[in-house]
Amino acid sequence: MNPKIQESADFNDTLHRGLEGRTGKFRVSDMYFICGIEPGKARPDQISRFHSVIRSLGWEFQLRRCGGAVHHVYVKGTPSEQEIELIGGYARSMLNRD
Repeated sequence: MNPKIQESADFNDTLHRGLEGRTGKFRVSDMYFICGIEPGKARPDQISRFHSVIRSLGWEFQLRRCGGAVHHVYVKGTPSEQEIELIGGYARSMLNRD
């Protein structure tokens, strides 16, 4: 299989598992990491395929505050749902359990 097609299929599988049926916001850099893309070193074709898969799941690209700073994020859901920050499809508060 063509490596670019395989990589796109991998993005699709990873992003569907992590984001399907969820709402909130997540930093693009967090999802790059989860998909095995090093932020700042992504190739143009990787960026295009990554964003295409995210948009196909109904997420919208925006600039938003996360932890005080402005980041490139994707959001989905109602305005109040979009305030919940996700990491890899999981709410940050779920990751901070003792």
